[in-house]
Amino acid sequence: MKKYNLDDSSRVIVPASIRHEYDLSRSAVILGNGYLTLMPAWHLEGIADSITGQNEASRRMSRRLCSDSYETEIDEKGRISIPDYLRRPAKIRDSVVFVEMPDKHRIQIWDPEQWKKYHN
Repeated sequence: MKKYNLDDSSRVIVPASIRHEYDLSRSAVILGNGYLTLMPAWHLEGIADSITGQNEASRRMSRRLCSDSYETEIDEKGRISIPDYLRRPAKIRDSVVFVEMPDKHRIQIWDPEQWKKYHN
C-alpha cells in the first residue's frame, strides 16, 4: 500500500484516483477507532440527520460526531489538512495510507504502522 507523507502544515495529498471517484470538494474527516475517515460532507450531514433524537444515545452520538470531526476542502494541489487533535488519537505521525471502503462514500486514513498491525 502506498504511503503519503504529511507536510509541515499537516496536509496530505489525497490520491488522484480517490479525488476523481469521490465528491470531496467539501469533506469531513472523522475520528474512528485507531484511524480517520474521510467522506463527503453531505454524507456526514446525512448520518447526523439520521441519528438526531431525544434519547441519550442519540445525543451522545451527535456530540461525538461534532467533536470528533473536521470539515476541510481539497486545495488546488489535491491536499487535505488533518488537525493535530484528530491525528494524535489515530496515532498518525508523518505519513498515511488511504483505504477505500466498498460503499464508495468513505475512505479510511491510517498511520502505515497501525494499518500493518490491524491488517495482519
